[in-house]
Amino acid sequence: MFYKNISISIIHILILINSINYLYADQAINKLLLQLGHVGDINHVIFTPDGKQVISASDDQTIKLWDMKTARLIRKIHAHSESIESIAISPNAKILASASSDRTVKLWNLNDGSLIRTFKGHLKHVSSVAFSPNGKTILTGSYDKTIKLWNIKTGRVIRTFYGHSWNVTAVAFSPNGKRALSASWDQTIKLWDINRRKLLHNFQAHTSYIQDIKFSPDGNMAVSGAWDNTVKLWDLKRLRLIRSFKGHSFWVNSVAFSPDGKTVLSGSVDETMKLWNVNSGRLIHTFNGHESWVNSVTFSPNGKTVLSAGSDKKIKLWAVNSERLIREFKGKTKAVNAIAFSPNGKFALSGGIDKTLRLWSLESGNLVKKFYGHFLPIKAVAFSPDGKMALSGSWDDTIKLWSIKDGYLIRSFEAHASWVNSVAFAPNGKTILSASLDKSIMLWNVKTGDIIHTLYGHRKTINSIKFSPDGTKALSASDDHTIKLWDLYTGGLITTFRDHSYGVNSVAFSPDGKMALSGGSDNTMKLWNIKQKRLIRNFNLHISPINQVAFSPDGKMALSGSRDQSIKLWNIKNGRLIRSFKGHSSFVESVSFSPNGKLILSASADGTIRLWETASGKEIAQMVTFKNNQWVTLTGKGYYNTSIIGEKYINVRLKNNKVTSINKYKSTYYRPNDAIKVVLENKVPSFNQNLPPSVVDENLLVLHYK
Repeated sequence: MFYKNISISIIHILILINSINYLYADQAINKLLLQLGHVGDINHVIFTPDGKQVISASDDQTIKLWDMKTARLIRKIHAHSESIESIAISPNAKILASASSDRTVKLWNLNDGSLIRTFKGHLKHVSSVAFSPNGKTILTGSYDKTIKLWNIKTGRVIRTFYGHSWNVTAVAFSPNGKRALSASWDQTIKLWDINRRKLLHNFQAHTSYIQDIKFSPDGNMAVSGAWDNTVKLWDLKRLRLIRSFKGHSFWVNSVAFSPDGKTVLSGSVDETMKLWNVNSGRLIHTFNGHESWVNSVTFSPNGKTVLSAGSDKKIKLWAVNSERLIREFKGKTKAVNAIAFSPNGKFALSGGIDKTLRLWSLESGNLVKKFYGHFLPIKAVAFSPDGKMALSGSWDDTIKLWSIKDGYLIRSFEAHASWVNSVAFAPNGKTILSASLDKSIMLWNVKTGDIIHTLYGHRKTINSIKFSPDGTKALSASDDHTIKLWDLYTGGLITTFRDHSYGVNSVAFSPDGKMALSGGSDNTMKLWNIKQKRLIRNFNLHISPINQVAFSPDGKMALSGSRDQSIKLWNIKNGRLIRSFKGHSSFVESVSFSPNGKLILSASADGTIRLWETASGKEIAQMVTFKNNQWVTLTGKGYYNTSIIGEKYINVRLKNNKVTSINKYKSTYYRPNDAIKVVLENKVPSFNQNLPPSVVDENLLVLHYK
């Protein structure tokens, strides 16, 4: 009995140790993620204090953390509901603060990306945030004309500084934390005593909006940049202007002192960054390379490199002494405008800005086929009812019909005088509809390519067209604020639905043909009774225009995709929100239910196609195409499929925000035949069963059993 107990105990210990090994190995690899760059203007970029990482903030509402040496993306934080204007890192490098147009300031745990606290109190756009040198407070500036000092621990306002007569655009703490500077569109810079809440001095010399202000490292000087195209240097002891740096041909958006205080950087709308000598005012270098406004500039902690970021959505790292571009921090994707499920639910079509129609397998995640022929972006896609043909509508004014099996072009339909925004197959597959910027709808014969009817009636661009389930009618949506119902036998207008206050972007029939959905630029989705020609219900929770709507196959749910980056699932009967699907970092352009309603596809301007589980809201996979036709499908479990060299766009985030390539983890995560299938069918093998020894790095502190 004694030996039996010992044996059982040993087995238990082995199981426990193996479980611990599994647990720690799983935690060692924190996440697999794709190299997706910002899809909005980059407003602010900073180094971490150790200079090993770069942090950026964008109009796309995200914060991104990058590895400085490799330019690999480490982490993305979907931080705010509107653009992020400013970020600041605490002196101990553990906390990040972000300021946004959504009127809030947020604190983030930089190690894991979790939200610590939200600061609410400003009445308008928060334009700037700065940490105090001791890390106990933050200072914020806002378009509500105030500066606020906040307690980090409590989130409460300690004091508010009044005095500016217009938008406050920048704030800064002095190196000793006793004073602060603020800059404003009122063309003044104000120096404040932080503890006494006292205005010490008012500086005036700029002749236009001041965009940025910085203290010198010793706190004795300040530098400012303004939309009068100048950079100005200020003496904070004698309270006077020292000199102006002139050389930019357009507005100056950002300024920075070097760590030794001997040079100053400036970034401008003229697409350049300039380096200046503080003592002489001489221009040392001009850094050229951005393709749009330079919005943010900064020095590395050692002063040997500098960063610039701009409206071209790129971050560039430069050598200070040579003006040499060292590397760029960016993604290489293009917007996807349209998505469609195949009738059997096993494939998807996508089309977008890169002018290519793509066919994806929704089991393996494999890019099956590419269809080339359009010379401008594709705006709409559709499968034929039998799944044998594909349809694409483009801004090149054409509709193209493709053979799915062979990949060849069957026919091009060319009669529209402008962009084709929407296409649809009839339920019997014999006709197609197209809608255009030219304000016309065309009904085509698939076999001959002839026009059967041209429907006129809308006064502006037509954005969406749909067949009724029986194929006898059509619904159209237009920028003229209306939805129209058409008789396809006669080509005549049956009725017009009016209630949207702005353009209507999308329309859909219910499966029984008795109801319709419409989504508009007034941020609402509407449910209509077609026979009674009346509005049944409004769905009002989106905060930006709705780009596409869809009914579930059973007609009980509705889907809406919006420019607010969210997808919402609704209960048709009571109008309640069931759930939101969040993950896209730009406009959601297209949404679709699978034929059985269990899955949802979405396409976005962020360059990703995402597959979601309807019941849980979980993201199952994302499919992304990169430069040179490379592609990656990455599942929520970390399994992936990829093109030949697509793996270079996959990053592995390890503990402590370290990042590496996928190369040595390939045998565990690469699933070329069933990347999505193993997740959908829950056939995910245990992590430690396939874990190669090389996955365990010495610096990960993974427990081994030997």
